[in-house]
Amino acid sequence: MNKKELLSYNTDASQLIGKAEKVVFPESIEKVQSVVKTSNLDIVPRGAGTKFLGGSIPENSIIVDMSKMNKIINIDKTKNIVYVEAGISIKELNEKLNALGFEFPFQQINNASTIGGMVSTNIFNFRGEYGKAKDWIGEISFVNGRGELMKTSKSDL
Repeated sequence: MNKKELLSYNTDASQLIGKAEKVVFPESIEKVQSVVKTSNLDIVPRGAGTKFLGGSIPENSIIVDMSKMNKIINIDKTKNIVYVEAGISIKELNEKLNALGFEFPFQQINNASTIGGMVSTNIFNFRGEYGKAKDWIGEISFVNGRGELMKTSKSDL
């Protein structure tokens, strides 16, 4: 990644400015774990950077860009459950679900918004009638600060 490309990770839609030291693009949970376990810098996970909250602003940090972890892992049609990676956009998820007769009821104004960003900020659906992101999560798998894979369920959220 060249210096100009790295500069684009210093801000998000909030227009706050930080400083990214490095950007990594993991394609698996194991790669995320490796970054966490081997880094001596702060780590900032990043989706599309479309929010106005400044949550993805680095401060001499490593950016973990989740854009390559953008897959639907499984769709359980009988239970109406979909398992996804954090980097999938809400738009792409809905396109795939709509083709099967389903919908994830969060439509974002910005088509680039990702599930990971939605969950991390616990957004409201802009239509209003479907509540917050946490209301639609059954469980979350995540990598903690020690690089361990953890799982939490709706009752713990």
